[in-house]
Amino acid sequence: MDWIQDQLCHAPTPNTIIHLGAGLCRELQHYIDSGAARIILVEPNPELLPELQKHAAAHSNVQILPVAIAAEPGKSTLKLYNYPDLSSLRRPTGLTELLPGLQQIDQAIVNVIAAHTLPEHLGLKNDENNWLVIDTPGEEETIISNLQQHKQLSHFDRVILRGGTERLYDGMPTVDQLTRQLENLGYYIEGAKDSSDPDWPRYHLRLNPKAIEVRRLRREIETLTEQKDVLEKKLEEGEEQKRNLYSQVEKLQDKLEELEDFRRTAEQNPVLEQQKRELADQIQQREQQLQAENDALRKELDSIRDEVQQQRSDISVALRLQNLRENDLKDLQQRYGQLMQTNQDQKELLGKLHRRLSVAADYLRLMNEQQDDRGELQEGLVRALIGNDSETT
Repeated sequence: MDWIQDQLCHAPTPNTIIHLGAGLCRELQHYIDSGAARIILVEPNPELLPELQKHAAAHSNVQILPVAIAAEPGKSTLKLYNYPDLSSLRRPTGLTELLPGLQQIDQAIVNVIAAHTLPEHLGLKNDENNWLVIDTPGEEETIISNLQQHKQLSHFDRVILRGGTERLYDGMPTVDQLTRQLENLGYYIEGAKDSSDPDWPRYHLRLNPKAIEVRRLRREIETLTEQKDVLEKKLEEGEEQKRNLYSQVEKLQDKLEELEDFRRTAEQNPVLEQQKRELADQIQQREQQLQAENDALRKELDSIRDEVQQQRSDISVALRLQNLRENDLKDLQQRYGQLMQTNQDQKELLGKLHRRLSVAADYLRLMNEQQDDRGELQEGLVRALIGNDSETT
């Protein structure tokens, strides 16, 4: 029994088999016999595609994708060798030592799609029994890493991996390194390897759900550890802030005690207390005064507003009032002039009376000093008063 046939016979019926680097797909009949619902053959070599299409044409569940698989989509150069199954996107290194007769006979520009886009492109589901056959010389590690990086590798319950026991292409790891990579990602080797070609063995690896769960839990632990570290750092920052706040609170308490001491001192000093009460009374009186002034101004403002409104409603009345005010102003100015003249006359009269009173005061003083000459002084006083009256007249 063929090795791949044996692997399929001892496993549940696949839902989908994807063969990357199918070549002429000598395994196709075994895939069909397994009862797989879908078989996807991926082959970029334009020299092999016609025969592969002819080989698969009779089977409706077989689909061919004429593309290469790598990490990035686009176009790339496929190196075609005289051993068609060894054609690769990479330059051979150890392969030339293994096969001295290897020669590049041509090259082709091929379309490339990213490995991680395959599950979505093909509508694969995680709970299906999907097989991935990797037979892509030189691109094995790139495909596995790309699928894992985008969390798409778990779509495949089983992986059939072919690889060289030595580094046969530029940057290509050995098959042992590839199987260890898959084991680290939750797969384990199922059964014996295919050693029909000792330099290019095949392995059957199966996904271990428990290993996946362990990996998931480890990732959660790492995430929780990172969160814990962040929280611890925040806690330290919070403790530092708390210490700073405590220091500020102590300073404020000291300041409060100083203010309290000052308050007690002020209360014990009757002079300060009396000044405080007087100041409070003055503030209250001033507030009442300001309130009264404010009320008066508000009333005056309301009155002015009413007056303005009245003036706006009847402009003719406003003009007549203005004329009357101007006439009143002129009358007031005339009356003011008359009052000023009267005031001036009164000032002059008061001046004359002041002089007469001064003369009378002088005679009274002399009268007190010279009582013997009272009669003469009286006569002189009379003459002085009569003389002043005639001047006034």
